[in-house]
Amino acid sequence: MEKVLLSMECTRWFGCYAEKDFSGKRIIMITKKPGLFAVIRAPFFSSILAPLLAGTLLAVMAEGEFSLARFFAILIMGLGLHAATNVYNDIFDTLQGTDRINQHRNDFSGGTGYLLQHPDLLPSMYWIARLSLIIAACAGSVLLVLIEPAVRPWVIGLGVLSVFFSKYYTAAPVKLAYRGLGEVSVWLAFGPMAVLVAAASQNVLFHPYVVAAMPITGLSTASILWMGQMIDLPADAGSGKRGLVARIGSRRGRWGFLLIHSLLAGNLLVLGLAVLPQGRPVLAALIPYVLLLPRTWQQVYRFHDQPDSLKQAAGWNVQIHLLMSGLLILGLAAILVMR
Repeated sequence: MEKVLLSMECTRWFGCYAEKDFSGKRIIMITKKPGLFAVIRAPFFSSILAPLLAGTLLAVMAEGEFSLARFFAILIMGLGLHAATNVYNDIFDTLQGTDRINQHRNDFSGGTGYLLQHPDLLPSMYWIARLSLIIAACAGSVLLVLIEPAVRPWVIGLGVLSVFFSKYYTAAPVKLAYRGLGEVSVWLAFGPMAVLVAAASQNVLFHPYVVAAMPITGLSTASILWMGQMIDLPADAGSGKRGLVARIGSRRGRWGFLLIHSLLAGNLLVLGLAVLPQGRPVLAALIPYVLLLPRTWQQVYRFHDQPDSLKQAAGWNVQIHLLMSGLLILGLAAILVMR
C-alpha cells in the first residue's frame, strides 16, 4: 500500500493520512484514536465562553456585585452543556448519514468523522455526552443554592431548554437541524440564553444592558453554522438535513450570511453608542469586521456554490468570531475599570 498525505485541513485536526491501492480506486482514512479534548471539540468552546463572560460583566456593570463561586458554577455548567452538544451532534450526524457522505469536511464545518474511523468509540462518546450533562447538572444545582430564589426558575428553565437543544439539535425524533430550526436554536443557545443565564448567576435578569447584548454572540456563532451549511450543502441535502441554507439554496444563502453579520455589527453599534454609559470601548469589537469581513464576503459572494473554495472564507469567518468575541469581552472589562 502507498501512503499519501491528505490536505492540511485533514492533517491539522485529525493527524490522518490515506492508504490507497495501486489501482487508485480505494482510499482509506487512517487516524489515531482521538483524545477527550478532541472528542468534545474544545477549541470551539469560545462560542459559549464569550456569552458567559459578557453576561457576567454586564450583570456586574448593572448591579456592581460579583460572586466568583457563582461565576465558576455557571462556567462549568455552560462548558458541560457545550461539550455534550458537540458530542451528540457528532454521534447523530454519523448515525443518520450526514457525516458518512460529507466530502468537504474541514476545520470549520462538518463533523469530526471520528465514528467513521473508529466505530468502536460510539459507546464511549455516548458516555462522554451523558457525563458532560451530569457535570452541567451538578454545577447548575450548586448555582441554584447560591442564587436568589426569585432567579431560580429562570436558571432551571434555561438549563432544561439547553439540555433539550444539546441532544435534539440532531437527535430523533425532533432533529431541529433537519427541520430548519437549527439556526434559531443555535442563536438562542449561544446568544440570549447564555447571556441571560450568566447574568442570572449574578442575580441579574432583564436589565437593559443585558437585553441589549443578548443577540450578539448568538449571531456570531450562527454565522459559523451558516457558513458550514454552505460548505456541507451537498451532504446535508443528500441526508435530508434541511437547514435554512439547504432550503433556500446557496445563491440566496450568501445574502443570509451577510445579513447575520450586518445585524451583529448594528447590535454592537447600538450597545456601544446608545445603551452602555461610556460604551465606546465595545466598538473595538468591530475591528475584525473592517479588516476581515470584506474579503470574506467577496469569497462567499463569488464561490457560494463551490464548497472547496469556501473553506478559506470559513477560516476568516472563524477569525472574525474569535477576534470579535475577545474584543467584546475586553471592551466590557475596560468599561468596568473606567467606572
